[in-house]
Amino acid sequence: MCILDTPEIQIKAKAKHNAYTLMLIGLVTLVIVFILAPYYWQQAKLVLMFILLVSIVAIFIGFIKRIEPEKSFKLTPEFIPYQHKYGTWQLSWHNIARITQVKEVVGFERIELPYIGIRIDNLYELIDNISPRLAS
Repeated sequence: MCILDTPEIQIKAKAKHNAYTLMLIGLVTLVIVFILAPYYWQQAKLVLMFILLVSIVAIFIGFIKRIEPEKSFKLTPEFIPYQHKYGTWQLSWHNIARITQVKEVVGFERIELPYIGIRIDNLYELIDNISPRLAS
């Protein structure tokens, strides 16, 4: 079988969304603070310092979101590999007992949560395939 014939589904990471937007907002507010600071420093020193710190935090968070991997999950015929900036894990399909939506019981009411749960037959197979940095 050729590599091009192998079906593969790639799932994009949600953690990477809005990275450029955050960095742009941070840079714009940083420029605005640097423009206004010489004129209003005596009257609004605390406000300008607060906005300066918020813009630096926005740039930093945008950069952290930017270094996340492009695709987090891949569904292949043999495995489900997960990729994170701290490492990877891989789970084979024959080790999965059940895939279902997570449900929670609150009192007498059953609530469906917006998550997908995977029940694993052999946990040690997953432990052997997870990188130590991601496991910690």
